[in-house]
Amino acid sequence: MKNTMMKKFFVGLFSFLMGVGSAFAQTNMSSEMYDLAKMKEGLRNRRVSSYDRTGNNRDHLKAIKPGETAVLADIKGAGVINHIWITMSPGPRQLSRNDIILRMYWDGSDEPSVVSPIGPFFGQGWNEQYNYASFALSSGPNGGTGLCSYFAMPFAKGARIEIENQTDVNIGAFYYYIDYVEMKELPKDMGRFHAWFNREITEALPEGETEWGSVGKQTENKDGADNYVFADIKGKGHFVGLNYYVQCPTPMWYGEGDDMWFIDGEKQASLIGTGTEDLFNTAWCPKEPYQHIYFGYP
Repeated sequence: MKNTMMKKFFVGLFSFLMGVGSAFAQTNMSSEMYDLAKMKEGLRNRRVSSYDRTGNNRDHLKAIKPGETAVLADIKGAGVINHIWITMSPGPRQLSRNDIILRMYWDGSDEPSVVSPIGPFFGQGWNEQYNYASFALSSGPNGGTGLCSYFAMPFAKGARIEIENQTDVNIGAFYYYIDYVEMKELPKDMGRFHAWFNREITEALPEGETEWGSVGKQTENKDGADNYVFADIKGKGHFVGLNYYVQCPTPMWYGEGDDMWFIDGEKQASLIGTGTEDLFNTAWCPKEPYQHIYFGYP
């Protein structure tokens, strides 16, 4: 994507599984609904939540002060997290979702595999709160107050999930569920969930916005040399999805850049798209809210 616009904010959350092999043998039938009918052995459902340990109804963490880190879960052994639900107060006008940092660590690592502001991770950008739904993530109802993830997050030796309050006000109440399946050991073909957040201000070319040659010649882009790079991922795995938020200071359409995918060190992209809105399954510069099960763009 050529940086041919006025200054823009690019915010991205990139989720992927590292080291993933074939999830199912080719001869096996499998689907979400089909698997519900299977009897499973050696598994146990577990949950870590903010429930009131006294038996009363104050089921939340309270008064997480500026600069404090709260550990939501510290799980030992092997398992797969399959559901996370979160809600918090006060609302974004007082408590910025961009300044509450979510971190996840697998198998005793000192380096987090997930680092992201909590709002963008669950599909809410710009420190705004709104309803949103996709296959793996959702926020809602009541203006997006409940945040959910259904990504599978395997771990072999343990999992730790925490939040850090980088705002200048208290998190007054923080409610959460972390549901997972406990097992003796992971199957050998399981990867690890990773997510990376980035926010960047890009610079325009000297002539400014040149979309459709409006103020100057529009250059060709065959090799992606001046593209904005969303992610540069190393190692074995597969790409899961992208949450993408744009703050554009010009009335010009910001989304004509073609997505390019360079896989396993390719010099020429093997996957090339036709425009930013097309990458997110929309068309013709949409100006309306739209949601779809395989749609990652609020």
